[in-house]
Amino acid sequence: MCDSNWLELSSQGDFDRLADITKGFHDGIIKELFVISPDYVRTDLKLVLRGFPALLVLIQMQNQRTPAVALLFSAIQTFSIDQGMERSASFELEPEGVEFGFLSCSISAKACHYLALGEEFLGSGPFSISRDTITKLPLSLFEAGTFCES
Repeated sequence: MCDSNWLELSSQGDFDRLADITKGFHDGIIKELFVISPDYVRTDLKLVLRGFPALLVLIQMQNQRTPAVALLFSAIQTFSIDQGMERSASFELEPEGVEFGFLSCSISAKACHYLALGEEFLGSGPFSISRDTITKLPLSLFEAGTFCES
């Protein structure tokens, strides 16, 4: 399964659909993580502070139906990874956003979107998912408070 549209996780039903196509991330690994900061240094060397970072995660799975998935978390509040811990996939809607747990990660963010990917994202990589995938992101993620261009 490979879908070119990002889907938002905004309800338990959305999460249940993601858990279904990924088999709860069973037999999955985190292949790549990218932190995308809205902050930057301009060419005149002035620092521009814009807000919270986003996190793009590529997960590979032993799953013919959905061999890989990209998860994009916008406006990250907390993120932790513990390679010694294997957790079941979990999702909670909070007033400030989402709490998401999977594999060895725990993330609190304003929003989460996912994109089902095909077998072209299997293998040792590295993959250029960050640049190629960001061009297809939902425009709502570039609004103020998430990360955006001026």
